[in-house]
Amino acid sequence: MKKYRIAAAALALGIAMGGCAEADEDENTVAYLDGYAVSLEEYSQYAYDSVSLVSAQYSRDHGADPNADDFWTTSYDGKTPMDTLKEQADEKMLAQKGMQVIALDLGLVTETGISWQGQMDAMERENEARLEKLESGGVVYGPEQLTQAQFLSYWQSALDQQVEDYFYQHAQPEEEDLKAYYEQHREELDSRNFTAELDFYYWPQEQGISDVQSRLSQILAQGVQGSGAAAALSENTGIQVSYRHEAVNTREMGKEDQVYTQVVELVKNAETGQPAGCLSAGGMEIWVVPVSRQNEGIGTFEEAEKEIEDLWRTEEAEKCIDERLSDLEMTVTDTYDHLTIGQIRP
Repeated sequence: MKKYRIAAAALALGIAMGGCAEADEDENTVAYLDGYAVSLEEYSQYAYDSVSLVSAQYSRDHGADPNADDFWTTSYDGKTPMDTLKEQADEKMLAQKGMQVIALDLGLVTETGISWQGQMDAMERENEARLEKLESGGVVYGPEQLTQAQFLSYWQSALDQQVEDYFYQHAQPEEEDLKAYYEQHREELDSRNFTAELDFYYWPQEQGISDVQSRLSQILAQGVQGSGAAAALSENTGIQVSYRHEAVNTREMGKEDQVYTQVVELVKNAETGQPAGCLSAGGMEIWVVPVSRQNEGIGTFEEAEKEIEDLWRTEEAEKCIDERLSDLEMTVTDTYDHLTIGQIRP
């Protein structure tokens, strides 16, 4: 097998080559990350979303036919589409499996829990719990039963948050650290804060509306807002659209409310009067429209100390994670070297 040392930040992971051989390796194992196995099934999940992207890339850049039998093995400028697919899958694997390995090292999860079988068992337990809750007359948030892709996305996000929270809580600054951060980032901080008045339009996720951004934009362009826009969108789509109005302030952003933070991130550069984008929460698809936005200065150090500490600790946590990820070692197997598109996309 081949060994690689990961030597870059979490989402820009470079690879340097080493080498060794191991006699007895599981043919269903594609790679090891710091000694922890990545199965073919798990690796296929990391690769699957890139299949269509790589196909489109080579079709556009080289005029290649993605339906041709030899498409994935034909070299274009010294690289095959399969090479490119594995590069993209490796990056995703190193970012996601890397976080799982860090969580294991921190004692937040078990080795069984981060195995592919462990993840599938957790999905089965989650869906059984949802079914039992529904049968007893309870309410579940989101789909009644999660698909594999949905569960893995939720599961990975929750694990990532655990790791981030761990390092955030263990980052303990001195007052001098915070004052230095304040002075260094003063100009950036003055342009960072704002208050905004927002309209929210939402409906159950399972009742998806096609081309919703265009439909909502057309309604808003006619000068209709708020409950009137919700009623118009309901009439246009046949789906009951709910509405609420709310004010947000970036200084209230915190680690505790991820949805609130997502809303602020969504609207900070958005045009007022137009849909800023959507998010999912509580089983609802939510579209956010900024009505007004007013920038605020950061104020004095004493006024901003709590916010400065939150930013400092968040950045320190990110640094710790990047350092841990950069130290991980990836080892690939013969199965990796001989992967076919049929194994990734059965």
